[in-house]
Amino acid sequence: MTKADFGIFSCTVKNRFEEVAKEEYSLVQINVEVDSPVLVGERLSLSCSVTNPVRTLEISWVDPHGHKNSGGVTVQAADQHRGHWTFILNDGSTEKIEKVKVAVIDLLPPAPVLPQFTSTSRPVTVPCSLSANTSWEEVQSKGVLQVGWNFYPPTPLCDQSSLLSLSLEVGKQTWVRQTEGMLQPATNPRNGDLSLGRRLGRTEDAGDYECFMKFQNGAILSRTVRLEVLQILASPGTQLTEGQHLKLICTTGRSLPPDLRVLWFPPSESSLPAASTSAHIHIPRVGRADSGTWRCDLWRREELLTSAELLLRIDPVENSHVWRWLTVFIAAAILILLIVLFVVVQRRRQRTRRQRRPRRLCQCKKTGQHGLKLTAKPRHHKMEVEQLLSLSGSALAQAVSSLLETPGLYVFSDILELPNVRELENGPHAPVYHLLHLFAYGTYCDYKEKAASLPELTPAQRNKLRHLSIISLASNLKCLPYSLLLQQLELKNVRELEDLLIDAVYCDIIQGKLDQRNQQVEVDCSVGRDLGPNELPNIVSTLQEWCTGCEAVLCGIEEQVSRANQYRESQLKVKVQVETEVSNLQKTLKASAASPSSGPAPAGGASNQDADQPAEPRDPASSQEPRQPGKKSSKVKGKH
Repeated sequence: MTKADFGIFSCTVKNRFEEVAKEEYSLVQINVEVDSPVLVGERLSLSCSVTNPVRTLEISWVDPHGHKNSGGVTVQAADQHRGHWTFILNDGSTEKIEKVKVAVIDLLPPAPVLPQFTSTSRPVTVPCSLSANTSWEEVQSKGVLQVGWNFYPPTPLCDQSSLLSLSLEVGKQTWVRQTEGMLQPATNPRNGDLSLGRRLGRTEDAGDYECFMKFQNGAILSRTVRLEVLQILASPGTQLTEGQHLKLICTTGRSLPPDLRVLWFPPSESSLPAASTSAHIHIPRVGRADSGTWRCDLWRREELLTSAELLLRIDPVENSHVWRWLTVFIAAAILILLIVLFVVVQRRRQRTRRQRRPRRLCQCKKTGQHGLKLTAKPRHHKMEVEQLLSLSGSALAQAVSSLLETPGLYVFSDILELPNVRELENGPHAPVYHLLHLFAYGTYCDYKEKAASLPELTPAQRNKLRHLSIISLASNLKCLPYSLLLQQLELKNVRELEDLLIDAVYCDIIQGKLDQRNQQVEVDCSVGRDLGPNELPNIVSTLQEWCTGCEAVLCGIEEQVSRANQYRESQLKVKVQVETEVSNLQKTLKASAASPSSGPAPAGGASNQDADQPAEPRDPASSQEPRQPGKKSSKVKGKH
């Protein structure tokens, strides 16, 4: 049909003389405008209009859930708007009803996404897909630019990494891997499935996975799924000896929320009751019955999320005294090794200081009679800190700023605890206090984030803050890549980084070596920084665990010593018993030999007579009786 076909049509019936009947029909043009497809969150507009209406028309829309809306519809597109909409035209006598399809593009699962849980003995799936009844043609019609996955590891020092990107060639949607060793994508993304998975989970799979779609208009659809890997940690290991202590922890690496709980299922012969709900299990002395598969289930109310398994091997103790001496020898060897290591480190430090001492010279203008002065001894800053007690206001702020430049000063918690320094926090010199707090607990990256509200750093302060950042990184990593240091310290090239590291070594901040071939720093040791308020509970917890482990080791050693003493006492009792029996037997033999009282001649005659006579057959009953010395002597006496 064309526009000329719309209008009023009249049907007239006439006979020869007059008009019998007449009907008029109005054919009008209905214009329906629907924004489809739309991205979730965009404006969705549905309108219906009639060109040159003859009568007054009532227009209404009915959404997919049956809710009626008068006139046009303008809403923010959401998932409930997806489906068939019905528009109704009513002129008072008749109704015109038609349906139109509205496509809303979104990602599944719907936000917010609950964390996904897996373990090293269970398959892992990170869900992400297009919304139902959404085709790739509709997605491409919106001008999609990029589809992919990003990974955010749980370690704060590690940056995000791009896992996958989807090739958007028409008819050839394939995944391009950006990072090796990670989860596998779905085989056919054309059906809308963008999920990741693997047959068995790994501990390094834990983290946040972001599935995203970017469009030409700047809109971004994304879903972030947190994956938690449940695992069982065994201390001191999975292969133990009977009688050792054992500590099992069922954890995901994070603290469990209140709606989650764990259930333990030990081996069937274990003495530990089943369905224990504590995440920590401590067994002072393991036995052979504890050997086998331990299972830990993670539940959310009545839903089983995942489970982890661990195989324990408990070997029997062959000889307790051997184990005791073996423990003593190992402890002695460790002690000797520590002493040797301490001596080697001390000699190495002394040799390094002797080699380095000529370079550490004072560059003061007033050098005295001998020119340059050696500075082998470290400076003491106690007097400089005590001088702050008599200052206040701007003089105190200037003194604190000057103290931040002092060489060799890397601990600032004592300064923060001074009463007059605390007063700076709420006064006009609050930026200086915050800068001091940053030097105590922060890094160079923290300063760049808060640079607008902090004083500008002098070159000496900037250099010291970079040194403090190196100390923080060295406390977590023993091998520091150049790329990480360049990023965290915001240096331009490797030459500046190596100069900074050499300066840090000369200042006794860190000890190690530069591996220029592998572009990294191997740290042997580093000085400590101020403990933050949030770090003390972790240190207390770690020390408590260490104390618990030491107590368990001491208990194990005491048990081994007790067993050895019991074994020694039992052997002594056996020895005494054997010696007593031997002594009694000797006394009996002596008594039997001395019992004939008639003298040696008759005894000798009897002996000869018995020897000359032929052997008489013995009575079977008498031959089965035990041969006791007393009975033997009575027989000899009777024959005589």
